[in-house]
Amino acid sequence: MKKIILDVDTGIDDCVSLAYICGHRDVDLLGVTTVYGNVDRDAATRNTINLLSLMGRDEVGVYSGAEHALNTDGFTQQRGGAVFHGLNGIGEVALTDSMRAIQSRSAVDFLVDMAHIHGDELTIVASGPLTNIAQAILHDKDAMKRCKRVVLMGGALTVAGNVSPVAEANIFQDPHAAKVVFESGIPITMIGLDVTSRAILSRDDLKQWETKSDTTQTLLQIMDHYFKAHELIYPQWGGAAMHDPLAAVVALHEDVVRTITIPLTVLTDAQHLGRTVLNLSAIEDVMSRTVSVAIDVDVALFKKHLLSTI
Repeated sequence: MKKIILDVDTGIDDCVSLAYICGHRDVDLLGVTTVYGNVDRDAATRNTINLLSLMGRDEVGVYSGAEHALNTDGFTQQRGGAVFHGLNGIGEVALTDSMRAIQSRSAVDFLVDMAHIHGDELTIVASGPLTNIAQAILHDKDAMKRCKRVVLMGGALTVAGNVSPVAEANIFQDPHAAKVVFESGIPITMIGLDVTSRAILSRDDLKQWETKSDTTQTLLQIMDHYFKAHELIYPQWGGAAMHDPLAAVVALHEDVVRTITIPLTVLTDAQHLGRTVLNLSAIEDVMSRTVSVAIDVDVALFKKHLLSTI
């Protein structure tokens, strides 16, 4: 049974990732850690708890993480977050408030504890800014290096960024944390804009959700906002990009993407802030080639796995 931790900034595509992982009864979802990103940390935590309750997974612990990036003092929701995810992160849909509390342990303590306990059985799927993961590495790098791998949604190696000409949103929000993670030596699979901008779901793809369950009907309501945002910003796509769900699917089915393994770093100067690039200073060091960057995706296989599970 695969042991998974989800690290989320629960906006709309994170909702689909949660539903996908929760739909696998052969996956041991050890817990969910939350971080700022699409919305502030507290909203992401509230969304996560309420979604898990909707899905009947109240036994899964939720651990609150970073409120802002490593080198900043606060967080403000970005315009793109509001446009694509709504002010509350879930398309202004009101979920029933769960009565259960968040866990008392911090996200960082939980990540480090699970790395100690489960070691090379543990996969962390990170779909927000990488602040929690970086803080855990800075706290106990030896423990975190025991993880099997981190599968992250973020970055752009061969394509332009979506918040600047060179940067993808999750990396841009905390490039210093991303640099720590990419240079940590932990095996990483980067699911960036190179492939997620091709993992498109249409409204027709989700018609089967209309009569499945309360969960899928609620997901459809949430997804309506996401579709409308894509219809406004990316009308040529004919649907909505499943950025975070692609990372979740790859965590269980590596054959959905084709990767190249390289040493990767993140630029933190003002002109190139958040750019994910080949680490030329480590190009001769075979041991530094720890980041498998997805450069191609089997969209049909991705849809098959996602839609047959939820």
